[in-house]
Amino acid sequence: MKYVTYREDNVTVNEEKCERVKKNIVQGNGKVKWYQYILRKLRFSSEAGKDGQDRESIPRFYLCLLREKNKKIRLYLEKKYQQNGVYFKACEEVTEEECRKIMDGKVEWMKNHKKQIFQDFYLQYTLNKIRPWHVTEYERETAVYPHGEYLTFNKKIRRIVGGVTDLFDEESIRISCLTEGRVMVSSKKLITLPAILREVLQNAEDSIEKMAFAN
Repeated sequence: MKYVTYREDNVTVNEEKCERVKKNIVQGNGKVKWYQYILRKLRFSSEAGKDGQDRESIPRFYLCLLREKNKKIRLYLEKKYQQNGVYFKACEEVTEEECRKIMDGKVEWMKNHKKQIFQDFYLQYTLNKIRPWHVTEYERETAVYPHGEYLTFNKKIRRIVGGVTDLFDEESIRISCLTEGRVMVSSKKLITLPAILREVLQNAEDSIEKMAFAN
C-alpha cells in the first residue's frame, strides 16, 4: 500500500491574523495554488477508540466526502496513523454505491479486494468491530506550495450531532468545534523516508499525489 508521509503542526489564530497570513502568501509566492472545499469525514472506531484507549500508531479509518468549490464531489476511504511524529495516510476513491454499502455494514465485497486498504478495513470491521462513530465537517482553504508544503485554513469545523452517521446528511444540526472568530491553521510538510526506515515503519511507501485527497 502506498502512503503519503508528512509532519503536521496546528495552531489556532484569530480571523484578522489569518487574513494577514493569506495576504502575505499571495504577495510573496505566485506559484502557490489555492483550493477551497468542504470536507466531511465519517470516522470509524471500536469501543476502545471511543473511550480514548487507542494509540496514535493504531490506524484510523474514515469515509470522506470532498466537495470542491465547483460542486464536484469525490468520495474516498482514508487510512491514517502516526509513528514517531510522522503521519502516514493512504486513500482510495469509492463510488457512492460502495460508500453507502460501507455505511450500512455491507462490507463482504471488501474481503478479497485487490486494493489493500479495503482488505485492511474489512479486517478491522470484522475483528476489532470498528463502526461508524461521528461525522465532522470542515470548511477549508488550502495553499499548496510547489516544494511539498500544505497550509490549510480551517474556517469552520463542525460536528454533526444526534448520532447521525450519514455522510450525505445535509439537514442535521451542526455544533461548532471552533471558538467564534478563530481559525485553525494546519501546516503539513511532505517528507521522503529512507528505504530502510520505510521498512521499519510498516513498509510505508511515498506517494505525493495522494495528498490531494485530504490536504
